[in-house]
Amino acid sequence: MSVLAEELATIDLGDQRLNRRARRVLEQLGAKPTVSIPTACGGWGETRAAYRLFDQDGVTAERVLAPHIACTEARLREHPRVLCIQDTTELDFTTKKTLIPDLGPLNYENRWGMYLHPTLAVTPQRVPLGLLDLHTWVREPGSLGQDKGAHRPLEKKESARWVDGFARVNELAERLPDTRLTYIADREGDLYELFVEAPC
Repeated sequence: MSVLAEELATIDLGDQRLNRRARRVLEQLGAKPTVSIPTACGGWGETRAAYRLFDQDGVTAERVLAPHIACTEARLREHPRVLCIQDTTELDFTTKKTLIPDLGPLNYENRWGMYLHPTLAVTPQRVPLGLLDLHTWVREPGSLGQDKGAHRPLEKKESARWVDGFARVNELAERLPDTRLTYIADREGDLYELFVEAPC
């Protein structure tokens, strides 16, 4: 059994057939992570099955990542210190804007896609242990350049993802008393609310 198969053994998409299909598709994609989905799947039938899987309502990023995140937490227990690194990246689907629903503007109104904000666990020796968390969001069309209001509550700000991620790292630290977790953010995470949260 491969390492990926072991990680996915407990996947729960609400249906055993979906679980089997997800394990198979993710094994195929994991074996060839740099190629397109059709190339990784190796044929039209497998490709169609992969896209049908992705189209299922019960197949969400949270449910697919849940077994990996649980395995990551188990790996953290083996290390005295772990760096929990957060950053934001954008997935640019501008050329697929008409094919993919529910996208929003990126840094310009003519660029469309979505944002990912993962928390990656890494040892100080630079060994990646896995994902601890993943936050995704889409900006509202027409929202770029609008006055946001300086006194909006944190929940209404995109920057809430930094505070939420920090809170999740703190929750994890409570469960891992023998592992010291160090939260790392770039300058975008330089927020007043984060410094208020830190002593708590």
